[in-house]
Amino acid sequence: MAIDILIPIPFLRECFDYDQETGVVRWKARPREHFATTRGWNIFNALRAGQPVTYSPNGYPRARIRYQGRLYGIFVHRIAWALAKGRWPPHEIDHWDHDPANTHLSNLREATPTENQHNRKSPRGYSRKRNKWAARILLNRKTIHLGSFDTEEEAHQAYLRAKAQYHPSSIRYGE
Repeated sequence: MAIDILIPIPFLRECFDYDQETGVVRWKARPREHFATTRGWNIFNALRAGQPVTYSPNGYPRARIRYQGRLYGIFVHRIAWALAKGRWPPHEIDHWDHDPANTHLSNLREATPTENQHNRKSPRGYSRKRNKWAARILLNRKTIHLGSFDTEEEAHQAYLRAKAQYHPSSIRYGE
């Protein structure tokens, strides 16, 4: 369970704006009661109000906010989802295009941890083995051998068929 769900959505709305057209999450000018000191409040609003949330130590932009005396680091894609949907996601948020900075709502979806792993960037599902191409897919942490093929294209097609069968949640509708 993500710890950010302890933060109420109305509090989140006092901190951030989300533009669904651009996919940008921006800091709002926050109320005085969010801060321990007037100086901290003035400095924050002077420097951050209206600015996009861009802090990204690991490629996934996130915001740090204090709620009820506790400091939380919240991924921007989760903030975007919560503001757009009015609720926290029950599990994870997956980026269809694998770009953690792309927080357009159309690029985000609720996903179980397993579904999220199915959509991760991974090896192409086949490789050259001696004079053949071997196709494989991962299912429940086990590698399933899909066969050996004369051409790279045949191996790729075998992988795509297996992906549609074993990982249907990773195939974006309409593509």
